[in-house]
Amino acid sequence: MSTIDLSQPGLRGDNDTPATAASRPWSITVEQLAYFGLGLLSLVAHFWMLGDRALHHDETLHAAYSWFLYVGRGYIHDPLLHGPLLYYIGAVIYFLFGDNDTTARLGAALAGTALTLTPYLLRRELGRPAALIAAVYLLISPVALYVGRFIRHDIYSVLCEILVIAAVVRYHSTRAPRWLAIGAAALGFMAVNQETSYLFTLIIAVPLIAIFFWKVWKPGVALFFGLGLAAVLLAFVLPAEAQVDGGHNVQRDPQTGEVLIAKPGFFGWPPLATEDNGYALRIRNRADNDGGRSLLENLGLYLSELGQFFGHPAVLTGMVLALATIGTMAWAVGMRRNSSGETALEQAVARGDRAAIIVQEILAERRWIAPLLVFLTIYALFFTAFFSNLLGLITGTSGSLLYWLAQHNVERGGQPPHYYLVQLIVYEPLLLIFGSLALIFLGVDYMRNAKLGMQHAESPGSELEIQKPPLKQSIHRLRPAPE
Repeated sequence: MSTIDLSQPGLRGDNDTPATAASRPWSITVEQLAYFGLGLLSLVAHFWMLGDRALHHDETLHAAYSWFLYVGRGYIHDPLLHGPLLYYIGAVIYFLFGDNDTTARLGAALAGTALTLTPYLLRRELGRPAALIAAVYLLISPVALYVGRFIRHDIYSVLCEILVIAAVVRYHSTRAPRWLAIGAAALGFMAVNQETSYLFTLIIAVPLIAIFFWKVWKPGVALFFGLGLAAVLLAFVLPAEAQVDGGHNVQRDPQTGEVLIAKPGFFGWPPLATEDNGYALRIRNRADNDGGRSLLENLGLYLSELGQFFGHPAVLTGMVLALATIGTMAWAVGMRRNSSGETALEQAVARGDRAAIIVQEILAERRWIAPLLVFLTIYALFFTAFFSNLLGLITGTSGSLLYWLAQHNVERGGQPPHYYLVQLIVYEPLLLIFGSLALIFLGVDYMRNAKLGMQHAESPGSELEIQKPPLKQSIHRLRPAPE
């Protein structure tokens, strides 16, 4: 990589003395200059005429609630308007730069600019040319530019999603604990920003968990996906469907008050409480002093209302299945021992499997504690509005999940199944073209590697037993050098 020497002291190398470090010039690469140029172009693209166009309907709500927080009217988390992160960012920007249409969109524009540069974090794994191409695409992408100038929660979520992915990949490459903390912080900010964080976590966690069990204990893959299938059936298939009005509020028999059934459930199960949009609206949040009651009184009332959902036979069955499945997998991987006294996890580590070694390292060295504290701190601060509404510790999760589970039935957008495909064809054709080509190349590469593996297995001497290194040697042998 070409470099340009700057007359400033640089970072010390491993063998540098203070004298040699001070005398050596600092070097900046052409690649870094390219990212600097992309950053400047991204700033221009995101800030040019930022406040000239009138605010969209959603933007007016987000700008207004940020202003309410800024002038001291307080805040309580409401999943109808998503999470609190956007409003606190907006309030801080109003405090620093005043309140107008430009500053209303300033936070989104800064996040959009940062998003353009995120491929830099993955340049080692993607390859430097590929990372630069990705950054250029994020700069010219119509959707990324539009969302990056629009005061909605989406741009903050996308930025946090990329940071989580970067943290996972970089921790796998370097095993530096700071990437666990960065990933936990990004996931925490995503959780207090938008409910899509639950779907994102599912999308990221499913392949990682499946890969881990495939490497360590293969029956765990079947158990894991079986639990997922059971969850889908219990949530969307087995319960009854209620008759609802135009606002998706359940209709009841005027004599008995019983919910009218549109489609009977299996086993005689009634509809879930979230079939009623009115229930979802009631359960979505709760103030500590709601109705002039005390915190403990409101806590009791809220938990009793939660019981209408969690007391449903489908939900109870799901919780029992989840506990039983997780307990079984934990026992099979980390507690059950073979005739040699090794657990499945220890056997995988001894074989040199990276996934097992990383999990063993995180558990044995307690590397999970600091990231968990980072996540919980962010969660508690924002969902309680900095401890001004303590019920937010519960409603931050329960209200978000149950409200948006109900909106799945409401189908407020009402788009046809092909809606997003048409949008991609119109606005992001390059993404579809090159993404499809990439999938083809990956498929060809996978088939080639599989063929080579079969040839290797059939070659003489392929069945020779390889001596297994001790557990600790396996961990240290695969541990990368510090960055």
